[in-house]
Amino acid sequence: MILTILIILWIGLFMILIGFFLVHKIKKPPSLPYKITASKIYLHLRYLYPGENTSMHLEKMFTACLKQVLLCYAVGTIFLTVIYFTSLYPEKVTNLNRPGFRSSSSKENLQVSVDGGKLSDISISLAPKELSASEIINIYDSIDPYLLETLLDDNESLEHVDRPLNFVHSVSNEETGYTSVFVSWDISDNSVISNDGQINYDNADADGTKITITASLQLDGYDLTASRKYIATVFPYEKSKLTLIEEAINEQLNNSDNLNSLKINLPDKILGYDITFYHKNNGFPLILFPLFVIVLFMIVFSRISDIRSRMQKRNSQLLHDYPEIVSKLTLLYCAGLNIRSSFQRIVSDYDRLSSDRRYAYEEMKLMLKSIDNGTSEGTAYIDFGHNCVHPCYIKLGTLLAQNLKRGSGEVYSLLEYEAIDSLQEKKALIKISGEKASTKALFPMVLMLLVVFIIIMAPAFMSI
Repeated sequence: MILTILIILWIGLFMILIGFFLVHKIKKPPSLPYKITASKIYLHLRYLYPGENTSMHLEKMFTACLKQVLLCYAVGTIFLTVIYFTSLYPEKVTNLNRPGFRSSSSKENLQVSVDGGKLSDISISLAPKELSASEIINIYDSIDPYLLETLLDDNESLEHVDRPLNFVHSVSNEETGYTSVFVSWDISDNSVISNDGQINYDNADADGTKITITASLQLDGYDLTASRKYIATVFPYEKSKLTLIEEAINEQLNNSDNLNSLKINLPDKILGYDITFYHKNNGFPLILFPLFVIVLFMIVFSRISDIRSRMQKRNSQLLHDYPEIVSKLTLLYCAGLNIRSSFQRIVSDYDRLSSDRRYAYEEMKLMLKSIDNGTSEGTAYIDFGHNCVHPCYIKLGTLLAQNLKRGSGEVYSLLEYEAIDSLQEKKALIKISGEKASTKALFPMVLMLLVVFIIIMAPAFMSI
């Protein structure tokens, strides 16, 4: 048990340390970024916010998601620590509780110290308690209120009985230790009250007929009995105030004067009583608690799902812009500009003409900025390809970097070939997008077909 508590404590502490590490210490992706979820998110944020402080975005995201989780773990760790240190000092025992009557024998596992020596484990068996005569009488007394309440049923008191009585023949509840107390009934005049509690109103006087009802009690398994006598005054049936009010309201609302209107005004006074109506309250919906927990989990997953969705849009945008970028680069290089100047011209046109964020051009701006800060052109081109993630950009960056070392003689032909190849890939991508769109349209078409079948077949089934 102690080992389990220690494991829980260390797991809680470990989770807190991991949380703080993710929030405050992650500055760049690890060497294996796709092995760790946090590093994937870091890379996604780096690609979604090029040129901005990625660590700040990562910290904001994890702080919002982990704040309550870390607090929960901290509170749990403290709570379990208190329990652990409390369990180190066993509580001294001076007495034991014997099992209640009719219960099975119990076994208590204790530790005992002989003459102040070392604690040793022992097991003590306790037989169930047997009831004394006074305790049985106390049980009979304890069920008196329940017995009277059950006997009256819909009647308000024994002084005025005008509804059937309820003769129970066994009582088993918390007061009796869930052991049955058998009840037998004796009625002084069965012509007024029958053995099943029904009342013969024809034999009841208008001024009330007194009937003596005797209940004999015996606890299951014991011979000691007791009796209870009740004097019931039986009257002919009279409708209660609530019943009279209910009948008067129904009669008033359903009379011929109100049947022609859809909206009915409820009365505020009936039979001389002030009446106020309320809609019945169905109580607090307990389903809200699990829904609340589900919403909390959905918040966390929606954050991650949003980043993944934006990454998919980014990747699609990068593929869409690649043929245009290669074509511009080829045209500018053919016009006499070198590779770096061509990139600068492309970025300049992007800043001047484009109002939307295009991730490929943003990565170009970062590449040119890194070159201005002292990074070699070859390294910057390779980093540009890797930051764009897609193989086509990695291929372009590697091609440009290699030709810086070999010379620029073959650059134009390679760029021209790459531009033609990228246009072919773009055509294939557009074709795939069209096929996806047609697949998405298939489901609505199936629904329309089902509707048509229902319209055709419904009259046939209705005519059967």
